[in-house]
Amino acid sequence: MLFRSIKALAMGPSDARAHDAYGKALTRTGKTQEAIHEYRQALLYKPHYPEAENDLAVTLAGAGRTQEAIEHYRQALGSNPNYAEAHSNLGIALLGQRRFPEAAQQFQAILAINPASSEAHNNLGRVLTSENQLEEAVGQFRQAIGSDPKYSDAYNNLGVAMAKRAQLDEAIDNFTKAVQLNPSNASAEGNLGYSLLSKNDMDGAIAHLNRALGLGPETAEVHNNLGVAMAAKGQLDEAIPHFERALQISPNMVEAHAHLGVALVINGQRAQGLAHWRLALKKDPDNLRVLNDTAWLLSTSSDPALRNGKEAISLAEHAVHLTSAQEPALLATLAAAYAEVGEFTEAIELEQRATELANQQGKTGLAATLSGRIELFQAKTPFRQR
Repeated sequence: MLFRSIKALAMGPSDARAHDAYGKALTRTGKTQEAIHEYRQALLYKPHYPEAENDLAVTLAGAGRTQEAIEHYRQALGSNPNYAEAHSNLGIALLGQRRFPEAAQQFQAILAINPASSEAHNNLGRVLTSENQLEEAVGQFRQAIGSDPKYSDAYNNLGVAMAKRAQLDEAIDNFTKAVQLNPSNASAEGNLGYSLLSKNDMDGAIAHLNRALGLGPETAEVHNNLGVAMAAKGQLDEAIPHFERALQISPNMVEAHAHLGVALVINGQRAQGLAHWRLALKKDPDNLRVLNDTAWLLSTSSDPALRNGKEAISLAEHAVHLTSAQEPALLATLAAAYAEVGEFTEAIELEQRATELANQQGKTGLAATLSGRIELFQAKTPFRQR
């Protein structure tokens, strides 16, 4: 193909179509800059050439130059307003920039031209899902499937919308169908794995998440979810490398820092776990679980070098404030923090409030545990983890 394009160009150096064809051939071989030059040459010889504008935009988008790509998609549509491929490519670029209303307009334009376009229905459904218009999104995905019953991506996206509607069984059915139709659909494998994780099917989750990784490209989310599933099975030595890999891919991933912190603490590496919790709180200072876990460790660790009652009080008070003092476990952590700094009167009052609240909420097991600590604080003894 590349040879034929070169030959055609040699025979007609001012032939815009030959430059466009050569640009496509260069793009396929990864020669991006040379391809861009050829598309520009095509447009130089034929300024109103929507196919060349679109081809140039696709190459620019692939090189990460999205805004330039958008401008050329618009130029293509200026020359041919009914150019469905340019509408679709522009819509996808706008969706990637989270410009949802503009993206929706492009997919709606395609449907005005071709109401049965399964791709346009699917992409419009993606926009609506991003805007949390889930009922409308489901309708679009169903129309996409109606037009193309073997459309794996539409089943996958329908599953995402169902999961967001808390219809987990329906989501799993759609992810399963997506994988059956296209065993190479890594996104569907990852989504199916995460859904099974949410249903506490750890073995099923691990199997599908591993398949998602095998298909690639690897993502931080899949590594994190695989780590969670393995940790839930007590396989901490296998889980920790997955959390670490998630953070190599996405260093600011709060969930991975939080889960890695838990795994390290359980594994006896408390200082390292604490460091990851602190990193998580830098990115998400209102994360209740991390606030509570960090404050608890700082208050109750058997290692004096790790304890820091003042910091624990600050973190636990913030967590209590975020929940309007209605979560007994958080009140109990604050009580432990006050006990750590020797303020036992405050610790006793907080532990009593936490116990009463747990009983009111029907958490009798928690209430019994908290009640047992009151005597410890009355003896002016802080709580220590074993």
